[in-house]
Amino acid sequence: MPNYLLVRSSLLLPLLAVLFLFQGCQKEESEADPQNNSTNLSDHGYLSGIMIQTHFRGLVNDEGGNPLSGVYISIGNSYTLTDDEGFWQILNASVDSERAYVKAQKPGYFTSGRVLHPHEDNFNRAFITLMSLEIAGSVNGQTGGEVIHSSGAAVDLPANGIVDENGVEYTGQVNVALCYIDPSSDDFFQEMPGDLTALEEDGDFKALISYGMIGVELQGIAGQELQLADGLVAQISVPLPSQSGPDPSSTIPLWHFDEDEGVWKEDGEASLVGNEYVGEVSHFSFWNCDIPTDYVFIEGKVIGETSGQPMLGVQINIVSNNFGTGTGYTNDQGFFGGIIPANEVLTLEIYVCGELVLSMEIGPFSEDTTLPPIEIPENIVGYITGVLVDCENQPTSGFVTINNSLIFPESVEVDPDGIFEFNINCSPQTFSIYGFDEDYETASLPQQVTSIPMETVDIGQLNNCTISAEQYVEVYLNGDSYLFADSLYTGFTGTDIWISVADNSTPGEFNTVTLGFEDSINPLEFYEENNISIDGILYFQSDDFNLEFTTYSEELGTFLEFNFNGTYWIDWNPDDAQVISGSARILRE
Repeated sequence: MPNYLLVRSSLLLPLLAVLFLFQGCQKEESEADPQNNSTNLSDHGYLSGIMIQTHFRGLVNDEGGNPLSGVYISIGNSYTLTDDEGFWQILNASVDSERAYVKAQKPGYFTSGRVLHPHEDNFNRAFITLMSLEIAGSVNGQTGGEVIHSSGAAVDLPANGIVDENGVEYTGQVNVALCYIDPSSDDFFQEMPGDLTALEEDGDFKALISYGMIGVELQGIAGQELQLADGLVAQISVPLPSQSGPDPSSTIPLWHFDEDEGVWKEDGEASLVGNEYVGEVSHFSFWNCDIPTDYVFIEGKVIGETSGQPMLGVQINIVSNNFGTGTGYTNDQGFFGGIIPANEVLTLEIYVCGELVLSMEIGPFSEDTTLPPIEIPENIVGYITGVLVDCENQPTSGFVTINNSLIFPESVEVDPDGIFEFNINCSPQTFSIYGFDEDYETASLPQQVTSIPMETVDIGQLNNCTISAEQYVEVYLNGDSYLFADSLYTGFTGTDIWISVADNSTPGEFNTVTLGFEDSINPLEFYEENNISIDGILYFQSDDFNLEFTTYSEELGTFLEFNFNGTYWIDWNPDDAQVISGSARILRE
């Protein structure tokens, strides 16, 4: 369930992209340098300069809604890869208390990301769609020329104006990858990068009303990255949204997305020519035609009208007559919050299991506001509670996770007495539930529990010292051992198991293991794309490969252990083969 409010378009042009949900307890903060050395953002007051430790998870899809595996996710100095279901998770990331930038990268796709308002020691969620690097057309580097996308978006390159990454003039074939993101599309806010808060040229921060966005990337004939030469410009054309909104102005500011800082920055101006905005740009990334506007921050909490308990995962809609509808979900503490249009009467709607249970008018707000608690009926909500204990059966700190086939794992941190509670909408549902200590070193055996509408199911003690919670993949190559243990993620599709793990602890190196195979105690089928990257060399798995389980179970919350060995080809070359073996231990989630 997402922990941000996502403003989507209705029949009106949407105002904002992401309204962040955050958790509901006090932050314990410490002084540190801002995330990513974002000196510009810090100088303009967009960062607090106060660092917190917290957790993140989310999903990455392509523009067709298909999960993307192997996407490199980075948050400051923390990183991981998505699994076969597009799921990713990063624990104990160090981020600025006001802002966290989740960056997503995968070859063949435009770099994108999401900005969150993080909450300490809880799970913050980001859902991202990556746009494919579809080649819309080609021009010659010497003559330049125009490339037009199927949407009508276009880029016109100057003659003798293209250079490679070293600044050397490039005169060969230039392939132009181009995508258009329509702000009136239901998918706009997952496809666009950032959160549509932006830095104006004078240093003020604003929210943006988008009239269209394009992404552009230039590639040489060998796939190398290209750019405009210094001092030259290209012309871009951005179609107006497919659905009507406020009348477009004759000119509009242009904004580019800073992929390092995760923020839109004002950079030039475009003019309305027919049904598109036309402007000049000096480099390529994502470009956006937007009107800046003022915004405020609101937060609120949804509780049950009978129990007073926080309501997890209820849908929150905030409707603007001028700018569209924002949608999101409450977190495990019942909290929601984010940026909304300033000085406007809005409608707040609450849905439970798709049913509208409350509609109320809020605003106008001229400053940041905390709403009073909002009560809703609890007739389809069930509660699951218990106590996490250690080997001496004493309450202990840590996390408890629930999981079933309908949701990806949801986790909560226990309170000082080891007590945890989940409220489950759309009950009854059956879950596996299991606990971990705060360092994820020990774990409990999984228990099965079914939520009951309007009742509390107490599972009693959950003992987290039963088994080791260690997960790892260890690879043996040329007498050396490579251990991957910090950023390991798995996917279980019902028929297959997929493992993605990364390690960049050595500066300048990024080692990875990708391993997918049949979910069976005797797997015979393996993914063709299985590979291992060690010290800059990419090894692809051949047909000569074996995997043998030493511990296997189909129950959620259990650990699987196996050994593997086989022949790998360097860069798919059968004449350049290498025998690689290894072992692994993973949690079935």
